[in-house]
Amino acid sequence: MKRESNETVENAKRESNSSSSAAAAATASGATNGVSASASTEINGQHQGPRSNDSKTSSSDSKTPRLQEQQQQHQQNGHHPPPPHSTSSQPSQSQSAASTSSPGENRGFKLTQAPTGSAIDTTSLNALQQKTTTPAHKKKEIYRYTGKDAFYGCAWSNKYMGDSFRIAVCTCVDDNERFDKNRISILEYDEYKNELIERCNFEHGFPATSMMMNPSKSLDSPEILATASNGLKIFKYDRTSQTATLEATMISKPYNMSAAIKDVSPYTCLDWLEVSPEYIATSCIDSTCSIWNIEYGVELNRVKCSIKTQLIAHEKSFATASEDGSVRLFDARNLEHSTILYDDPKRRPLNHIAWNKQEPYTIAILPHGSMEVLMIDIRRLQIRDPIAYNNHNAVINAMAWAPHSSIHHVTCGADSQALIWQTDRYPREEPILAYKATGEITNVKWSRTQSEWIAICFGNCVEVLRV
Repeated sequence: MKRESNETVENAKRESNSSSSAAAAATASGATNGVSASASTEINGQHQGPRSNDSKTSSSDSKTPRLQEQQQQHQQNGHHPPPPHSTSSQPSQSQSAASTSSPGENRGFKLTQAPTGSAIDTTSLNALQQKTTTPAHKKKEIYRYTGKDAFYGCAWSNKYMGDSFRIAVCTCVDDNERFDKNRISILEYDEYKNELIERCNFEHGFPATSMMMNPSKSLDSPEILATASNGLKIFKYDRTSQTATLEATMISKPYNMSAAIKDVSPYTCLDWLEVSPEYIATSCIDSTCSIWNIEYGVELNRVKCSIKTQLIAHEKSFATASEDGSVRLFDARNLEHSTILYDDPKRRPLNHIAWNKQEPYTIAILPHGSMEVLMIDIRRLQIRDPIAYNNHNAVINAMAWAPHSSIHHVTCGADSQALIWQTDRYPREEPILAYKATGEITNVKWSRTQSEWIAICFGNCVEVLRV
C-alpha cells in the first residue's frame, strides 16, 4: 500500500508538471511574435493554424488517463516512465507571414535618385544573393573604413569570394618628411561582423598613382597587386597568413644613362592586359610607355610619346591620353606606330581615359580641370556629346565604367559627389543616381566581379557603396 501511494504521488507530480509545461509553452508561444518562425511545422504540406490555450488544455486532459496507464505498465515492467509529450505550439498567422516574406530588398544604397532619373539597370549576380553561410544580419548599403592618413590609390580584387570582397587602398601623405612613408591596407568585408575590416597593412614608399589586382577570378591563383609610383612594384598577398610580400620592383633604364637611379621619373599609370595577364603597361612622367613581363620582371618594349601620358589597355591594344590634348592608340605588339583618336580643340591636357569593357569602341576622356566627361567612338573618330558639364559643381577627379554594362558610367569630384550616368539617355542633363560624401572624392572604382559595389576615397575614409 505504501508503494502504491508513493506511485500515486509521483504520478500526480508528473501530471502537474506536464500541465504546467504545456501552459508555459502556450504562454511563450503567445509572447514571441515572429521570433520562432523557422520552427513552424507542416502536416500534409500545409501549415497548421494556431490553437487557443483552452483547446490545448482540454487535449492534455483527454490524454491523461492513457498516459497514466502507460506509466503504470512501464513501472510494472521495471522501466522508468517516459516524459510527458506536450503538443507542439504552432506559429500564429503573423509568424507564418514572417517566415514566408523575404527580407527587405532596399537597394537605394544611400544613393539619392535624381528627380528625373530612373533606376540603374544593374545586372545582379545570382550567386551573390544566395548566401553560402547564414549570418544573423543582412548587408548594409554603405561600409566605411577610416584610417590615419588620406587615401588615394584603390584597387578591387577580382577573386569571386561569395558574399565577401577585398580592396587594396594606398595612402597619399602630403608631407615632405613622410612622403615616402605611405602604406597599403588590404580591406575585406567580414560577413559575421558585418563590417569592412583591415586584414593586412604594409609599407609602400611613395604614393601609388595607380593600383590594380591581377585579372584572374580563380581562387587557386595568387592575389597579385601591382602599383605604380617611383617604379612598377609587384606584391603578393597571402590569404592564409594575411601578409603581403614585395616580389619585384621594375624600373625603366633612363634614356640618359648618366642619370642616377634615384632620378628616374615616377610612373603615372598602369593597366593590365586581361587576355595576357603576364603583361602590364605603364606610363611615365617622362612621356614614355612601357610593356612589362611581370613573370620574368623584364621590360619588353618602350615607346617615347609626345608628352606625359595616362594609359589604358584593352586586349592587345592600349591608348594614351597626353598633356598635349591627344589620345593615341597603340598596338602592344608593335609600339612604333600609333593612331590619333582625338585631338582636343582647346588643347586642354587630358588627365584620365577609361575604356568601356562592354563596348570596346567607346572611350571616356577627362580633360584637366574640367567638370565634363567626353565620349569618343574610335570607329568614327568623332566625339560624342559631353555626358555632363553642369551637374558637378567642381572639377572631376576620377571616373570608371560599369564592368557589367555598356551604358553606365560613374564620376566623382571635388564637390564631394559621386554621380552615375546612363550614357544612352538623351539629353544627358542629370545623372540617374547621386551620392554625397562628407569630403572631396579623389578616386572611384567599380568592382568587376561584384558589380553592385562601388568604392570611393575621400580624406582618410574609404567607402563601399551598394548600387
